[in-house]
Amino acid sequence: MILRFFAVIYVTISAIFVWKIYSDPSASLGYAPMFMLFWLIAGITLITLVVKKEIQIKTNWDTIILLFATPIPLLVFLFFTWLIMAFL
Repeated sequence: MILRFFAVIYVTISAIFVWKIYSDPSASLGYAPMFMLFWLIAGITLITLVVKKEIQIKTNWDTIILLFATPIPLLVFLFFTWLIMAFL
């Protein structure tokens, strides 16, 4: 339950940052460092919760949710978006 809540909050905040960065390119210089700081704080929080056994990975579904509570899916999505845009 904690992992699902964490993943939903993480994805929501990441989406807001991406939306803000793309909607106002001049403000992206201010949002980018905050985005990296958010990733750092969220990563430390996630590692702490896993180490303290607050989050237990029992099923494949938990592993998928854990993956979405990291920057990996966003980076893969942005990479493929950039790749598609480069060839248009």
